[in-house]
Amino acid sequence: MDQNLVDLLKAAEVISPNQKEAKMKIGRDGVVEVETPDGPKKATLKPLAELYGPGRNADVDPESDAFMPLFMAIEGAIVKEWRFAPALTDAQVASTLDRLGLKPESAPGADELAASLLLELRLLLSLNNYSRQEVRTAIRRVSRSVARHTQVGGPRGYLEFIRKYIPG
Repeated sequence: MDQNLVDLLKAAEVISPNQKEAKMKIGRDGVVEVETPDGPKKATLKPLAELYGPGRNADVDPESDAFMPLFMAIEGAIVKEWRFAPALTDAQVASTLDRLGLKPESAPGADELAASLLLELRLLLSLNNYSRQEVRTAIRRVSRSVARHTQVGGPRGYLEFIRKYIPG
């Protein structure tokens, strides 16, 4: 977790009691800009390797309230990237997930999907306690889902399936 970012977001929530979310912008470079009562403040997301927590020591189940945010971050990033790059296929998603499932903190290089996934994970882990193993397990579970839906639905079977459930 990143206590500085948590504190910044807490400060931003005082803007208005009716406001459900802090006004926040996140750049692809990991710079977070938050509107606070004192004006806009910036923070930079830490690298993923610095954000791992001790975890929950529980089964990484996508339907568990404890792990649903982790799965939503992963699958939400996939759906968002598909909206930006409609030519994305399940095979590309699987390749990215397989690589990140081995080493989530690896550099994305030219892989835009990996960059989006890592940005979402950096934000999520800045605010939540997940261990490296829990992140790897979640990525691998999503990868298995991609394989399963591709086998049944073709080259975009997973993407077509997931967009019904994840807003993008």
